[in-house]
Amino acid sequence: MPGTSLDVVDWTSVARSLVQDGWIRLESVVRGRTCARLVGAAPVTWEREPEVVGSVHQSAVSTGLYFDRAAISVREVGLAICDALTEARPPGTPPIPCFNEVRWSRSQEGAGPSITAHRDPPLCGGVIAIVTLFGQARFRVWSGADVVEWETTDGDLVILGGNGWPTEASRCPVHEAELPAVGDRMILTYRYNKGGPGADYFA
Repeated sequence: MPGTSLDVVDWTSVARSLVQDGWIRLESVVRGRTCARLVGAAPVTWEREPEVVGSVHQSAVSTGLYFDRAAISVREVGLAICDALTEARPPGTPPIPCFNEVRWSRSQEGAGPSITAHRDPPLCGGVIAIVTLFGQARFRVWSGADVVEWETTDGDLVILGGNGWPTEASRCPVHEAELPAVGDRMILTYRYNKGGPGADYFA
């Protein structure tokens, strides 16, 4: 789509990495103009996230929509990701279910976690796509016995395998993010809720 580099991504390699490793980072593939449109598409109903959910601690405000009610700029990016991955997936791998929820999250500079190490909840299926709309923060993914980390950049796209994809036994990889050291950071996360949009992910 215009304003991104998604059309030049090697999606076959991306799909292979997701199947083998459970995650991949695509650095700065969503360009500034598209990021600005995605920021502008956020609803104004921001709410503070609960500070503790189970064993997970977090510090952010967020707002969200059902995917099919989001602005066309939001839906275009989500559909581009799902369609490309479904077409590029290895033989025998199930299709990527289309996202049905989107959520914007914003965190302010500080010390400590934006969200501590966690897996997305049980009913989060398909893949999870996280776009950094602006801001830098330390992001980590546990990949087998290794921890991979980097400083996010504007336009980063991180894709994580969800629960039950690419196999029924697959689980979302453990990941976490720190608060930005300077300024704010905003992300847009695309998810497929197995229970349907708005359902309890922990049900």
